[in-house]
Amino acid sequence: MKRVVIDASVAFSWILATQNTRSAEVLRSLTNAEFVAPYIFSFELRNGLLRAERQKRLSSAVADLAIADLLGAVVQRDDPPTPAIMEAALALARAHSLSFFDACYLELAQRIGGELASRDAPLIAAAEELGIGTYDAR
Repeated sequence: MKRVVIDASVAFSWILATQNTRSAEVLRSLTNAEFVAPYIFSFELRNGLLRAERQKRLSSAVADLAIADLLGAVVQRDDPPTPAIMEAALALARAHSLSFFDACYLELAQRIGGELASRDAPLIAAAEELGIGTYDAR
């Protein structure tokens, strides 16, 4: 079974109709994949859904169900991350002009030998530069 690191942008495309894409749905239907995410995933997921609630794009009940569904389907790693993981992510952020948060997803994919799924073009480009397989969910 292959491991696919998903970032929050992919999770949002699975929840919010305005961000849904065919490629994101194909990704979600993979049967031979284990979806994984770094420690920050649950924070980014909750923050994005809270923002969507405040914009009246979904109800708190729907957000709560989505959080439970995704946190049940995505294996979160490194609870909490070690200093070495944090430094590796920071180095990747600097080397590829990424946010620290995006670099956490990239670092995990690199460390576990997994692939990376995102809707973020710079993150996908950085993964490809490092020889990491990608799923473009745009």
